Amino acid sequence: MPKSQSSRRGAGVKSPPLQRALKKNKQAADKVKEAADELGVVHAVLHTKVPEDARQEDVGEAIARTKELEKRLDKSAEILDEVNETLEQESQEREAPEAGAKRSK
Repeated sequence: MPKSQSSRRGAGVKSPPLQRALKKNKQAADKVKEAADELGVVHAVLHTKVPEDARQEDVGEAIARTKELEKRLDKSAEILDEVNETLEQESQEREAPEAGAKRSK
């Protein structure tokens, strides 16, 4: 392949796996940000002095929310792991032809 085609392919065209990985990464990042915002609210509730008569209900609700948030963050971490695997594969596939071309020169 001529040099001009090779450089255009690498610079301007993204492979479908890389596009999917980037989309998943953006979605996961958004979910992590949302969960972090909610966790901040939970943290504020747990550290705010609550009247004695309301304390049990508020604390119980805050604890329940932290469990939900933990599940959401775990799911986002799984998605990010998938993204990392895809990006690693794509990187290896792109490096393999370049390494072979350098050896043949």
